Amino acid sequence: MHALQQTQYRQIQKILREEERQKIRLLRRIPNYDYTVGLRQAQTIRCEGTCQWLLNKPEFRGWLDRKDSKHFWCYGIPGCGKTILAGYAIDYLKTTFPATDDTVVIYYFFDYSNPISLRMSTFLRCILHQVIRLDSLLPNFQRRLESLFIGPIDAAEPYSRDLTDIFIELYRKFKNAFLIIDGLDEMDKNEQRNVIHFLKEVQIVNNARILVFTHPNVDMSKVLGTSSTLQITPHDVQQDIDTFIQRQMKENSKELSVCSPSELGIIKQVLLSGAEAM
Repeated sequence: MHALQQTQYRQIQKILREEERQKIRLLRRIPNYDYTVGLRQAQTIRCEGTCQWLLNKPEFRGWLDRKDSKHFWCYGIPGCGKTILAGYAIDYLKTTFPATDDTVVIYYFFDYSNPISLRMSTFLRCILHQVIRLDSLLPNFQRRLESLFIGPIDAAEPYSRDLTDIFIELYRKFKNAFLIIDGLDEMDKNEQRNVIHFLKEVQIVNNARILVFTHPNVDMSKVLGTSSTLQITPHDVQQDIDTFIQRQMKENSKELSVCSPSELGIIKQVLLSGAEAM
C-alpha cells in the first residue's frame, strides 16, 4: 500500500512539474521584444543622486498617495531627461510597492531606435507578459493565451482586441495596478492613436494607476480623465545636470589634470551651458 502511495505521489508531482513547464513555455512566447532594455538603459545612464526632486513634487506625491488623482502625466521637451526620470520612477515604485499578489508595476519604453518597439502589438504583448502571475493563472486564462501564442512560429499576430481584453481582465485583479509608459510621442500617429484608445479603456479600471512621460505635443490631459500634470522645467533638472557634469569631470580627472582651476571652471561652464540648451 505504501509503495502504491509513493507511486501515485510521484505521478502527481510529474504532472504538476509538466504543467509548470507548460506555463513557463507559454509565458516565454508572449513578448516579441525585450522590453527590459529601455529600463536597463535608463538605469545605466542615471547618475546616483539625480531625479530625487520628483519625490518632492506635490503633483507626484498626490498621485502616489491617491490624494489628488488616479493618473499622472509628466511632460517636457526632448533632452530634458524624461526617459531617465521614468526609469527612476519605475525603480522607486518597485521598491516602495514590492511585487505581491495585490500589486503590479508594469512599464514600457517606446524607442524610435528600435522600430519593433513602436508597434501597438509589441506594446500589448509586453505589458501582458508583465501582468501575468504564473502561480495564480487560472485554466481558462491559460487556454485563451495558448490559443493566441502556442502554435506555428509564423502564425498570424494576435488581434489587439483579444490582447487588450485579457490584459484588462488580469490587470483589474490587482489592488495597486501601476502602468508606466515613456516615449509615446516617438510612435507614428496611427499607432499613437491606438495606444491612446487603449489607455482610455484601461483608465476606467478601479485600481489603475497610470503614469505617462511624453513631449508636450502629446496632450495626455485630454486622455487621462482624472490626472495630475507636471512640466519638467530647467529649474527641476538644474541640480541633476550639475551632478552629472561633476561625475563626468571626476571620471575624466586624469585627462583634465593638466588644466588649471580657471580652465576647469570654463570647461564646466561650457558643459553646463550645453546641457541647459537641450
